[in-house]
Amino acid sequence: MIWSPAGRNSWLRVAKPDLNFMLEFTNRATKFYDNFEEAADYNAQLLYKDWGASPLFLSLSGGLDSELCARILFKNKIPFTPIILNLADTNKAESWFAEYWCYKNNIKPIIINISFEELPSKIFAKYLPEMHKMSYQFGTLINLFVADYAENHGGHIISGVGDINFDFESKKFYCDYIDFTVDLHRPNKHPTGFFMYTPEIALSYVYQFNLDLDEQYNKLNFYNVGARPKTDYLPNFTRINDTVLTILKNRAKYILSDPQPNWYGSKQEIIDNLMPDIV
Repeated sequence: MIWSPAGRNSWLRVAKPDLNFMLEFTNRATKFYDNFEEAADYNAQLLYKDWGASPLFLSLSGGLDSELCARILFKNKIPFTPIILNLADTNKAESWFAEYWCYKNNIKPIIINISFEELPSKIFAKYLPEMHKMSYQFGTLINLFVADYAENHGGHIISGVGDINFDFESKKFYCDYIDFTVDLHRPNKHPTGFFMYTPEIALSYVYQFNLDLDEQYNKLNFYNVGARPKTDYLPNFTRINDTVLTILKNRAKYILSDPQPNWYGSKQEIIDNLMPDIV
Protein backbone atom coordinates (compact mmCIF):
# COMPACT_ATOMS: atom_id res chain seq x y z
CA MET A 1 0.00 0.00 0.00
CA ILE A 2 1.33 3.43 -0.96
CA TRP A 3 0.71 6.30 1.44
CA SER A 4 0.69 9.90 0.19
CA PRO A 5 1.64 12.76 2.51
CA ALA A 6 -0.99 15.44 2.99
CA GLY A 7 -1.39 18.69 4.86
CA ARG A 8 1.27 21.12 6.01
CA ASN A 9 4.53 19.38 6.90
CA SER A 10 2.82 16.06 6.14
CA TRP A 11 0.81 16.17 9.34
CA LEU A 12 -1.38 13.38 7.96
CA ARG A 13 -1.19 10.75 5.25
CA VAL A 14 -3.76 9.20 2.92
CA ALA A 15 -4.07 6.09 0.76
CA LYS A 16 -6.55 4.52 -1.64
CA PRO A 17 -5.44 0.90 -2.09
CA ASP A 18 -8.92 -0.27 -3.14
CA LEU A 19 -12.45 0.99 -2.54
CA ASN A 20 -11.56 1.93 1.01
CA PHE A 21 -10.16 5.42 1.55
CA MET A 22 -7.62 5.48 4.38
CA LEU A 23 -6.26 8.36 6.46
CA GLU A 24 -3.93 8.57 9.43
CA PHE A 25 -2.90 11.51 11.61
CA THR A 26 0.87 11.71 12.10
CA ASN A 27 1.01 14.89 14.21
CA ARG A 28 -1.10 16.79 16.69
CA ALA A 29 -1.91 20.48 16.61
CA THR A 30 0.67 22.78 18.18
CA LYS A 31 -1.92 25.43 19.05
CA PHE A 32 -5.53 25.20 20.10
CA TYR A 33 -8.04 27.73 18.75
CA ASP A 34 -11.44 27.61 20.40
CA ASN A 35 -12.48 30.32 17.91
CA PHE A 36 -12.80 28.96 14.36
CA GLU A 37 -12.22 32.37 12.76
CA GLU A 38 -8.80 32.60 14.39
CA ALA A 39 -7.95 29.06 13.29
CA ALA A 40 -8.96 29.88 9.71
CA ASP A 41 -6.82 33.04 9.72
CA TYR A 42 -3.83 31.08 11.03
CA ASN A 43 -4.40 28.39 8.41
CA ALA A 44 -4.61 30.89 5.54
CA GLN A 45 -1.47 32.74 6.59
CA LEU A 46 0.56 29.53 6.73
CA LEU A 47 -0.83 28.38 3.39
CA TYR A 48 0.24 31.65 1.79
CA LYS A 49 3.68 31.47 3.42
CA ASP A 50 4.19 27.98 2.00
CA TRP A 51 2.66 28.35 -1.48
CA GLY A 52 2.38 32.07 -2.20
CA ALA A 53 5.54 32.36 -4.31
CA SER A 54 3.42 31.24 -7.29
CA PRO A 55 -0.07 32.45 -8.26
CA LEU A 56 -2.84 31.06 -6.08
CA PHE A 57 -6.18 30.07 -7.57
CA LEU A 58 -9.28 29.27 -5.54
CA SER A 59 -11.85 26.76 -6.77
CA LEU A 60 -14.95 28.82 -5.98
CA SER A 61 -18.08 26.72 -6.42
CA GLY A 62 -20.40 29.05 -4.55
CA GLY A 63 -20.96 26.57 -1.74
CA LEU A 64 -20.43 27.36 1.93
CA ASP A 65 -16.94 25.84 2.13
CA SER A 66 -15.43 27.62 -0.86
CA GLU A 67 -16.97 30.95 0.13
CA LEU A 68 -15.45 30.60 3.60
CA CYS A 69 -12.06 30.10 1.92
CA ALA A 70 -12.60 33.16 -0.28
CA ARG A 71 -13.67 35.30 2.67
CA ILE A 72 -10.69 34.31 4.81
CA LEU A 73 -8.14 34.78 2.01
CA PHE A 74 -9.62 38.19 1.18
CA LYS A 75 -9.73 39.22 4.83
CA ASN A 76 -6.05 38.32 5.25
CA LYS A 77 -5.09 40.26 2.10
CA ILE A 78 -3.82 37.12 0.39
CA PRO A 79 -3.79 37.55 -3.42
CA PHE A 80 -5.75 34.89 -5.28
CA THR A 81 -7.85 34.40 -8.41
CA PRO A 82 -11.20 32.59 -8.10
CA ILE A 83 -12.02 29.93 -10.69
CA ILE A 84 -15.74 29.40 -11.28
CA LEU A 85 -16.69 26.33 -13.29
CA ASN A 86 -20.09 26.33 -15.02
CA LEU A 87 -21.11 22.80 -15.99
CA ALA A 88 -23.79 23.30 -18.64
CA ASP A 89 -25.81 25.33 -16.11
CA THR A 90 -26.40 22.26 -13.92
CA ASN A 91 -24.76 24.14 -11.04
CA LYS A 92 -26.18 27.53 -11.99
CA ALA A 93 -27.91 28.17 -8.64
CA GLU A 94 -24.73 27.57 -6.67
CA SER A 95 -22.28 29.28 -9.02
CA TRP A 96 -24.43 32.42 -8.87
CA PHE A 97 -23.28 32.86 -5.27
CA ALA A 98 -19.66 32.52 -6.40
CA GLU A 99 -20.09 35.20 -9.06
CA TYR A 100 -21.96 37.45 -6.66
CA TRP A 101 -19.20 37.14 -4.04
CA CYS A 102 -16.65 38.23 -6.64
CA TYR A 103 -18.88 41.10 -7.75
CA LYS A 104 -19.44 42.52 -4.27
CA ASN A 105 -15.74 42.26 -3.42
CA ASN A 106 -14.58 43.69 -6.76
CA ILE A 107 -12.55 40.60 -7.68
CA LYS A 108 -12.36 39.42 -11.28
CA PRO A 109 -12.78 35.62 -11.48
CA ILE A 110 -11.87 33.17 -14.21
CA ILE A 111 -15.12 31.65 -15.44
CA ILE A 112 -14.87 28.36 -17.34
CA ASN A 113 -17.97 27.25 -19.22
CA ILE A 114 -18.23 23.59 -20.23
CA SER A 115 -21.21 22.45 -22.29
CA PHE A 116 -22.75 18.98 -22.22
CA GLU A 117 -21.18 18.34 -25.61
CA GLU A 118 -17.72 19.18 -24.21
CA LEU A 119 -18.02 17.13 -21.00
CA PRO A 120 -17.00 13.77 -22.54
CA SER A 121 -13.81 15.13 -24.11
CA LYS A 122 -12.75 17.75 -21.54
CA ILE A 123 -13.62 15.88 -18.35
CA PHE A 124 -14.51 12.22 -18.79
CA ALA A 125 -12.07 11.08 -21.47
CA LYS A 126 -9.15 12.74 -19.71
CA TYR A 127 -9.82 11.85 -16.09
CA LEU A 128 -11.94 8.70 -15.97
CA PRO A 129 -9.03 6.41 -16.90
CA GLU A 130 -6.99 7.89 -14.07
CA MET A 131 -9.84 7.51 -11.57
CA HIS A 132 -10.82 4.04 -12.81
CA LYS A 133 -12.52 1.94 -10.09
CA MET A 134 -11.84 4.62 -7.48
CA SER A 135 -15.15 6.27 -6.71
CA TYR A 136 -18.61 7.13 -7.98
CA GLN A 137 -18.11 10.75 -6.99
CA PHE A 138 -18.18 13.09 -9.96
CA GLY A 139 -16.44 15.80 -7.95
CA THR A 140 -13.18 13.85 -8.01
CA LEU A 141 -12.93 14.55 -11.76
CA ILE A 142 -13.73 18.24 -11.29
CA ASN A 143 -11.07 18.59 -8.59
CA LEU A 144 -8.38 17.27 -10.93
CA PHE A 145 -9.59 19.38 -13.85
CA VAL A 146 -9.34 22.60 -11.82
CA ALA A 147 -6.00 21.57 -10.27
CA ASP A 148 -4.52 20.95 -13.71
CA TYR A 149 -5.87 24.28 -14.95
CA ALA A 150 -4.05 26.05 -12.10
CA GLU A 151 -0.83 24.14 -12.76
CA ASN A 152 -0.99 24.88 -16.48
CA HIS A 153 -1.22 28.58 -15.61
CA GLY A 154 1.82 28.47 -13.35
CA GLY A 155 0.05 28.29 -10.02
CA HIS A 156 -1.52 26.20 -7.30
CA ILE A 157 -5.15 25.48 -6.48
CA ILE A 158 -6.78 26.10 -3.11
CA SER A 159 -10.07 24.30 -2.57
CA GLY A 160 -12.77 24.05 0.05
CA VAL A 161 -12.58 20.26 0.18
CA GLY A 162 -11.38 18.41 3.24
CA ASP A 163 -13.99 19.63 5.71
CA ILE A 164 -14.57 16.77 8.14
CA ASN A 165 -18.01 15.41 7.29
CA PHE A 166 -20.58 14.51 9.92
CA ASP A 167 -23.03 11.62 9.89
CA PHE A 168 -25.97 12.85 11.94
CA GLU A 169 -27.43 9.40 12.67
CA SER A 170 -24.26 7.83 14.08
CA LYS A 171 -22.83 11.13 15.41
CA LYS A 172 -19.49 10.20 13.84
CA PHE A 173 -17.15 12.09 11.54
CA TYR A 174 -15.51 10.99 8.31
CA CYS A 175 -13.58 12.12 5.23
CA ASP A 176 -13.79 10.66 1.75
CA TYR A 177 -11.60 10.13 -1.28
CA ILE A 178 -12.97 13.29 -2.91
CA ASP A 179 -11.45 15.36 -0.09
CA PHE A 180 -7.90 14.25 -0.97
CA THR A 181 -8.05 13.53 -4.71
CA VAL A 182 -5.37 16.09 -5.51
CA ASP A 183 -3.03 14.81 -2.76
CA LEU A 184 -3.34 11.27 -4.12
CA HIS A 185 -3.10 12.06 -7.84
CA ARG A 186 -1.07 15.31 -7.96
CA PRO A 187 1.21 14.92 -4.92
CA ASN A 188 3.18 17.97 -3.81
CA LYS A 189 1.79 20.17 -6.59
CA HIS A 190 -0.99 21.87 -4.61
CA PRO A 191 -1.85 22.43 -0.96
CA THR A 192 -4.19 19.98 0.71
CA GLY A 193 -7.79 21.23 0.88
CA PHE A 194 -8.15 24.29 3.11
CA PHE A 195 -9.96 22.54 5.97
CA MET A 196 -7.26 19.90 6.44
CA TYR A 197 -4.20 21.98 5.63
CA THR A 198 -3.23 22.16 9.32
CA PRO A 199 -4.23 20.11 12.35
CA GLU A 200 -5.14 23.39 14.03
CA ILE A 201 -8.04 24.15 11.69
CA ALA A 202 -9.25 20.53 11.69
CA LEU A 203 -9.27 20.51 15.51
CA SER A 204 -11.02 23.87 15.75
CA TYR A 205 -13.69 22.80 13.24
CA VAL A 206 -14.57 19.68 15.21
CA TYR A 207 -14.28 21.40 18.60
CA GLN A 208 -17.08 23.87 17.84
CA PHE A 209 -19.26 21.35 16.07
CA ASN A 210 -22.71 21.05 17.68
CA LEU A 211 -23.69 17.38 17.56
CA ASP A 212 -27.38 18.28 17.78
CA LEU A 213 -27.27 20.07 14.41
CA ASP A 214 -26.53 18.73 10.96
CA GLU A 215 -23.44 19.72 9.00
CA GLN A 216 -24.91 22.60 7.00
CA TYR A 217 -26.41 24.31 10.07
CA ASN A 218 -23.09 23.96 11.89
CA LYS A 219 -21.24 25.64 9.05
CA LEU A 220 -23.69 28.53 9.01
CA ASN A 221 -23.08 28.97 12.73
CA PHE A 222 -19.32 29.50 12.53
CA TYR A 223 -18.39 30.20 8.87
CA ASN A 224 -19.94 33.68 8.87
CA VAL A 225 -21.35 33.27 5.36
CA GLY A 226 -24.94 33.41 4.14
CA ALA A 227 -27.25 30.45 3.56
CA ARG A 228 -27.85 29.06 0.06
CA PRO A 229 -29.13 25.86 -1.59
CA LYS A 230 -26.71 22.95 -1.97
CA THR A 231 -26.42 21.70 -5.54
CA ASP A 232 -26.22 18.03 -6.49
CA TYR A 233 -24.89 18.10 -10.04
CA LEU A 234 -25.15 14.42 -10.88
CA PRO A 235 -28.97 14.06 -11.14
CA ASN A 236 -28.96 17.00 -13.56
CA PHE A 237 -26.44 15.23 -15.78
CA THR A 238 -28.27 11.94 -15.81
CA ARG A 239 -31.63 13.52 -16.56
CA ILE A 240 -30.47 15.74 -19.38
CA ASN A 241 -27.64 14.12 -21.28
CA ASP A 242 -27.73 10.53 -22.55
CA THR A 243 -24.03 10.51 -23.45
CA VAL A 244 -22.96 11.39 -19.93
CA LEU A 245 -25.42 8.88 -18.46
CA THR A 246 -23.98 6.10 -20.62
CA ILE A 247 -20.43 6.96 -19.54
CA LEU A 248 -21.39 6.89 -15.87
CA LYS A 249 -23.23 3.57 -16.22
CA ASN A 250 -20.26 2.00 -17.97
CA ARG A 251 -17.99 3.25 -15.24
CA ALA A 252 -20.27 1.85 -12.54
CA LYS A 253 -19.85 -1.67 -13.96
CA TYR A 254 -16.27 -1.69 -12.73
CA ILE A 255 -17.08 -0.60 -9.19
CA LEU A 256 -18.40 -3.78 -7.65
CA SER A 257 -19.23 -2.45 -4.19
CA ASP A 258 -19.75 0.91 -2.52
CA PRO A 259 -16.56 2.94 -1.97
CA GLN A 260 -15.96 3.45 1.74
CA PRO A 261 -14.86 6.64 3.52
CA ASN A 262 -12.42 6.92 6.40
CA TRP A 263 -14.32 7.07 9.68
CA TYR A 264 -12.58 9.12 12.37
CA GLY A 265 -15.04 8.26 15.11
CA SER A 266 -16.66 10.53 17.65
CA LYS A 267 -16.05 14.21 18.28
CA GLN A 268 -14.16 13.43 21.48
CA GLU A 269 -11.96 10.85 19.77
CA ILE A 270 -10.84 13.41 17.16
CA ILE A 271 -10.20 16.02 19.83
CA ASP A 272 -8.14 13.53 21.82
CA ASN A 273 -6.07 12.69 18.73
CA LEU A 274 -5.41 16.31 17.68
CA MET A 275 -5.32 18.38 20.87
CA PRO A 276 -1.83 19.72 21.71
CA ASP A 277 -0.04 17.90 24.50
CA ILE A 278 0.12 21.21 26.38
CA VAL A 279 -2.82 23.61 25.97
